[in-house]
Amino acid sequence: MCPENAVVVNMQGDEPALAPAMLSELVQPFKSHDVNVTTLARKINTKEAENPDLVKVVFAKDYKALYFSRSPMPISRDGKGDELHGHIGLYAFRMKILKQFVILGQSRLEGIEKLEQLRLLENGIPIYVVITNYKSISVDRPEDIKTVSKILQEEIDITA
Repeated sequence: MCPENAVVVNMQGDEPALAPAMLSELVQPFKSHDVNVTTLARKINTKEAENPDLVKVVFAKDYKALYFSRSPMPISRDGKGDELHGHIGLYAFRMKILKQFVILGQSRLEGIEKLEQLRLLENGIPIYVVITNYKSISVDRPEDIKTVSKILQEEIDITA
């Protein structure tokens, strides 16, 4: 039986080219007993933000996620895109929260956006966002397989 405070890492199957250092970044915040869920994000540009396959995240000053969406956000009224962050499908949970997540079932916003992390936010469970300099290449469409295969074969550096 796994202890309630054990940290469990969830690696999404559509993100096979993650840099190993990203795992260290993801679990670093668990040094604080107040942190129960973490995920990664990286700065993105306006063009990347237009891609609905790339989930965007906005977060507060304390790096707690406010919302995740497939739509570009936040929308800059003055045309500056310097606050855009793309979410990377990598999570870490304390076991007690992972158990709670499963019991909660799909939430309203999760059903609309098709983003499971919204279940946590809608139920008042904060997600701590860790900013990384690594870029993740996800497989969302058949044409992405070629790009990811090349990365995996060449073991190239995927820093942003």
